[in-house]
Amino acid sequence: MDAADLGSHSYRFSWSEHNGIAYACRGGHIDIAHVRKGADCTGYLAAVTLDHLNRGEASFQCKLVEPSIYFVTLTFPPDWDRWDEAERRRIARAVAVRVGQYLAYTSLTWHEIITWFGYRPRPHVSEFPSAFSWEDTYSNLLGAHIAGTALEDESQDFDDAMTFAMQEKMRELGGQPLAVAKQASEAMRGQWYSSNWVSTAIQRRDLDVGWDDGYVSPVLVPSVPACEGAEPYLLAMPTADSVEEYGFSLHVEMAPKVWEMKKIRKVLAAAGCPDVKRLDPAAHFPLIVAHIEARVADRDDLSLGPP
Repeated sequence: MDAADLGSHSYRFSWSEHNGIAYACRGGHIDIAHVRKGADCTGYLAAVTLDHLNRGEASFQCKLVEPSIYFVTLTFPPDWDRWDEAERRRIARAVAVRVGQYLAYTSLTWHEIITWFGYRPRPHVSEFPSAFSWEDTYSNLLGAHIAGTALEDESQDFDDAMTFAMQEKMRELGGQPLAVAKQASEAMRGQWYSSNWVSTAIQRRDLDVGWDDGYVSPVLVPSVPACEGAEPYLLAMPTADSVEEYGFSLHVEMAPKVWEMKKIRKVLAAAGCPDVKRLDPAAHFPLIVAHIEARVADRDDLSLGPP
C-alpha cells in the first residue's frame, strides 16, 4: 500500500482505515494492521490502568483477545496522597501510558510466541506461517510508540490524534509510494517468502524483540533504489522500569491459560526453570524466544507447521 494513504484511524471498526503492507526506507515492511492493533491495545490498556490509578488501586487484572490473564501490581510513591491533585492527574496519565505500552507489547509478543507453538484464534486458520515474520514485531512496537504520542495529545480524541501521529511517523520513517512498496516485496519473493493463490510460506523470521540491547531493529530490504543509504530507525522496547522516573514500580505476571503451555513448559524446563502457574514475561519470554530462534536456525522449511 501507499504509505501516504493510510486513511483515518478508528479504535473501532471503520471502513476509513486503509490497511496493508507499506514500505519505509528506515522501517522496512510495515504491516499497518499490526500498527493499528499495537496502538489500540496500548490505548485500551492505558485507559484500564488510569482508571485503577485514579481509584488508588495498586493491583488489577486485564486481558486481550487470548485467554491469558495479566496480573498487574503497581507500587505508588510513598507520599502519593500528599501530592497536589493536578500533579497526581498528570503523573497518573503518564504512568498509565507507559504501563499500556509495556502490557501491549508484552501481550503482542506473547501472541507471536503462542502462534509459533500452534495457537489458533480461529480453529480453522493457522497463524503459524506468520509467527515472528520479519515485519510483525517491529510493526506491533511501532503502534505502541505511535499510541504513546497520540495519548499525550489531549487536544484531540484518540482516533484523530492517532491519524495525525501515524502520518507524521510514516514521513519520519521515509514511507514510500505504492510502486516502491510493490518493488520491495517482489524483490524478496523466493528469499524471505513464497506464495500462491492458496497460501504463503515465510522463510524469513525475525526474533529481535529487544531483550539483548533494549531496541528492536527493522529488517530493511537491501535492494530498494529509492532508499539507498537509509539508516534503520530503532524502536526502544517498553520495560517495566519505565515508570520508575515517576516514583512508581511495576510488576507483571501472566496466567497463560492456553493449551500450548504444555509445549512451552517443556522449553522452560529444558532451560532450567521450575514449573510455575504464572509466567514472568521479563524472565520467561527471553528463554522461550531463544528456543524459537534456535529452531528457526535449524529448520530448512518453515512452512511445515508448528513444532
